[in-house]
Amino acid sequence: MKRIKSLDNPTDGLVHYRGQPGVNIRSWPNFHNHDGGQPYREIREALIDLQHGLCAYCEIDLVENDRQVEHVIPRRVQPVRTLDHENMIACCRGGSAENQFGPAVLEQHRDEERSLPPGNISCGQAKDDRTEALDPRMLPTQPSLFRVRSNGEIDADDSACVAVGIPADNVRETIKILGLNVRRLRQAREKHRRFLTDAIRKNLSALGNVPPERRLRRMARQRLLPNGNGTLRRLFTTERTVFLPLGGESILAELPQSWI
Repeated sequence: MKRIKSLDNPTDGLVHYRGQPGVNIRSWPNFHNHDGGQPYREIREALIDLQHGLCAYCEIDLVENDRQVEHVIPRRVQPVRTLDHENMIACCRGGSAENQFGPAVLEQHRDEERSLPPGNISCGQAKDDRTEALDPRMLPTQPSLFRVRSNGEIDADDSACVAVGIPADNVRETIKILGLNVRRLRQAREKHRRFLTDAIRKNLSALGNVPPERRLRRMARQRLLPNGNGTLRRLFTTERTVFLPLGGESILAELPQSWI
């Protein structure tokens, strides 16, 4: 998990919907289905853009058939905040999506990073009605409270937690509540760490006149900052962990910190 921004203002469609006479502000299905779902899609896409295309919890890239609006405080806990834009973030479907191309895709084409057999549910689907998980919008920008081990397991960074005064136990409880160490996600992060390690090794061994330090810093910049479309690399905290000893945090500290 990384720090993400809050949606400053409601979208036009949400404002229009809430302003209609007799609207039930506690009914999410009514809003979701209103006008063919256009107001819902509008706010979902606004949140995805704000989050640079990543799930606010597991940081997988949000694609067709695997993206939704998540209520930070569950609707059943505080129904009056159902249509509150300040209670909304964008997330994946927590492993319940059969495939980014839809549920009709053949089993052999299953995207294992998005769906595995039962026991691999994460994010909002795993959180359900619990409220103890840390809100990604309230995380410190730096340092990262999360780190990814070589086996793909995400854990609290104890020294970072001490530095910002957030108990490491709260971070670990958040990981547990959100199911961020289910096999599906561990495997994805482990695979991604291997890919990054190999890419760094090849970069170091490449011939050329550019010093290795400059090549690695350029690589870190390319991978840690948003691309031309404003999106970030999937599994951002894995990238961040790998590039930490290569000056990654100094790159993220550069203003205007467009990665947040």
